[in-house]
Amino acid sequence: MMDKVHPKKAYLEHVAFKVKDIHWHIRFFREVLGMTLRDVDGDKTSPRQVWTFGGLQLMADPDFEGPEGRFAHLGVMCEDVDAAIAAALSFG
Repeated sequence: MMDKVHPKKAYLEHVAFKVKDIHWHIRFFREVLGMTLRDVDGDKTSPRQVWTFGGLQLMADPDFEGPEGRFAHLGVMCEDVDAAIAAALSFG
């Protein structure tokens, strides 16, 4: 129940994902959705983690072997859904 005097305000700032190949993910989100980096932890040529404008945190973990079926979806808002889908499919 919302407090009528002081309504609660909250928003999702970012979502973090462990990824085997951080450079592939950086390229994918930049080239397909135009999401550029707002911060880099570590050397830019070999980052430990990065944050994008758009709310993603990617954490480099080349040995990560996560179980399948734990992630439901990633909600991404974009101006042209058809163009984004076409770019994702052609990305490889």
